Amino acid sequence: RAVPPGITQEEHFKRAEELHSKILREDGSIDKNKVREALAEYKLALDASDLRLSAKSHIGAGQMNILEGDTSAAIAEWKNVSVILPGDFESLRAMKSIADAMKENGQKEDAKEWYKKIVSEFGDSKLPQAMKVIVNSTRKEMN
Repeated sequence: RAVPPGITQEEHFKRAEELHSKILREDGSIDKNKVREALAEYKLALDASDLRLSAKSHIGAGQMNILEGDTSAAIAEWKNVSVILPGDFESLRAMKSIADAMKENGQKEDAKEWYKKIVSEFGDSKLPQAMKVIVNSTRKEMN
């Protein structure tokens, strides 16, 4: 993807995050225009040379795809994160999002496989507390 001159991928990501923070209207409804705008901004930051920025952009794009009702596109975005930052907290978040989306979508067996994958990859006791909490909650989903 070509980035327009003068606008960095970091700036696109910041714009996306700002739009993302404003998608919920005061009446509790979702502003679909802001969802689409945020998705477009996240997509412009996907190929950032900063791998963490790229991973976070994929996570954000996946979240926007869910709000657009496109679970398959969301899962595809999240799968990229474990390739970009294997073993990282962002990867754990993305894998948990994949499993949860599959579960919500009625793909219970596929979701179970992802939950098992999370526990096998991140079940190490040396994890930071935030990661342990996610892994421990995932163990319950495996049954």
